[in-house]
Amino acid sequence: MDSWRWMFDACRVPGLGGKDFRTVVFIRKNKFWKVDASVDHRLLSTAEWERQIQHIYDNSMTEYPPVGILTSNNRDTWAKDYDLLSASERNKRILNEIESSAFVVCLDSEKPETDGGELGNRWVDKPVQFIVWDNAKAGIMGEHSVMDGTPTAVMSGSVVAAIKKQDFDHGSPSISANLSFPQSLDFEVDTEIDASITIATNAARVLINSHILSFLRTSYGKRQIKVFGFSPDTCIPSAHRWPGKLNGGTYEAATTRKFQHGRTETIRVVSEESVKWCESIDSGSVDREEVKALFKEACHAHRACAREAGNAQGVDRVIFGMQQMRRPGEEVPELFTDNLFQRSKHWVLSTSAIYNPNFRVYGWGEVVPDGFGVAYVAGFDEFLQFTVTSRKDMPNHRFTEEIDRAAEDLRALFQDEGIATSKL
Repeated sequence: MDSWRWMFDACRVPGLGGKDFRTVVFIRKNKFWKVDASVDHRLLSTAEWERQIQHIYDNSMTEYPPVGILTSNNRDTWAKDYDLLSASERNKRILNEIESSAFVVCLDSEKPETDGGELGNRWVDKPVQFIVWDNAKAGIMGEHSVMDGTPTAVMSGSVVAAIKKQDFDHGSPSISANLSFPQSLDFEVDTEIDASITIATNAARVLINSHILSFLRTSYGKRQIKVFGFSPDTCIPSAHRWPGKLNGGTYEAATTRKFQHGRTETIRVVSEESVKWCESIDSGSVDREEVKALFKEACHAHRACAREAGNAQGVDRVIFGMQQMRRPGEEVPELFTDNLFQRSKHWVLSTSAIYNPNFRVYGWGEVVPDGFGVAYVAGFDEFLQFTVTSRKDMPNHRFTEEIDRAAEDLRALFQDEGIATSKL
């Protein structure tokens, strides 16, 4: 669980260096605030947090320059802007406060019912950003380079579970006389920085407007799949179908947390067995029992691949390590220039699953421009859940419909072995 230590008091920093401390940074209307998380040698009570947050709302009535949007830009561009920003001693101190804070809370002024965002009201480099909108909806934004989804989901689920409890300890309703108000952190923004903000804003708009997201919940879930005799985490990847061919690699994350500093390895979703199963059910001419047998073989193949990946017996991290070991000026091995190898690293399907009963919806973007990011949840008894993200020029809705069709075909194939359809 080494990744837990990177969730708090940490930050991704462009260039060289890093930091550490115990404050929380809030952002409201692009204005940054530093709040000490403790007073009188204890954590703030709920009443004290409410006073601090109310002060931030009352004193952030106008929009400030959206410096935070710089963090959303291309990493090389942001690195240059970071140097430009930190040339000011005041800005350098603010950067240190943000980077060393425990986490960031983004108090957005929007009131979305489903999603929404103000990229100027973010610091994308922070591993954890809690986002709270003006209609009391809330979410979390995680930075992926130093940790993965599981610890983030567990932490978020634990937060929700804790505040649901009737015996949650809110602390004393009185406010300490030693509690100082939040400290405003106002960046110095000159013409160069302002120009960089404009460039980053335009880049963000182009990126956001080029994307589409679909959401799917199937008509049955884990309970029915278990009646069929399968594990949901094995069954769902094996059931993915797409008419035509995906021109590249297919990726599912396997955790390697059993190893020190372990993170993930790649489960390659497509196998010879899964291809045979897809072809058999789409043909309409293969005997039903043979189709079922082929699906079971596909599931067995996927389970074996997942087991190998979880035991650090996959190929992708090893090959990545080999690539990283190549010294500057050394000849590139033939393997790394091979066309098939290049295609195998082009992740047209990036998929993974996490589950926490209190952390219900999540997602991420595609890895390559012509790909899909598919976040799925297999832990609910009543439904399977998919969040599908891609560029707008990809057939996102059709791809999502195909996932639903695959789920319904699977139920039709095995429904005589389980619960009657009327009970679903």
